[in-house]
Amino acid sequence: MILLSFAIVNVLAYILSMKINVILIGKTKGVEFGEYVKRISAFASLDVREVKEFGVEKIRALDGHKVLLDEKGKQMTSGEFGKFLGRHKDMGETVNFVVGGPYGFSNDERAEADLLLSFSKMTFTHQMIRLFLFEQIYRGLSILAGKMYHNE
Repeated sequence: MILLSFAIVNVLAYILSMKINVILIGKTKGVEFGEYVKRISAFASLDVREVKEFGVEKIRALDGHKVLLDEKGKQMTSGEFGKFLGRHKDMGETVNFVVGGPYGFSNDERAEADLLLSFSKMTFTHQMIRLFLFEQIYRGLSILAGKMYHNE
């Protein structure tokens, strides 16, 4: 019993050492993601910021891995996304997710990203994709922790 408790504590300490920043360009309207923020915070250090503008210089200045959500980006399964989070956690690297405004990102902004990430070939509003991002971060961290949230 003590060994099992110790293993659980080690897994939680490992997961909680992850730092994730989510930068949302523009105001969030009509989308509630507070429950996911609360759930994610049990697994990782999470900082969420809404900003009016976020250009090339601010993307360049981010410390850690820079992920821009973009319709032209790479698609992953939830399992692959969980592994992605795990790799950066293992490297001790902060992961910065930047969600663009209604017009997305310029080519210059895209060029500053370490990864362009797309959730679908379909187009979603920048408001909806915010909720999808938080849900997928929670799902990915749940997969890493061995939680039963994700079904395959």
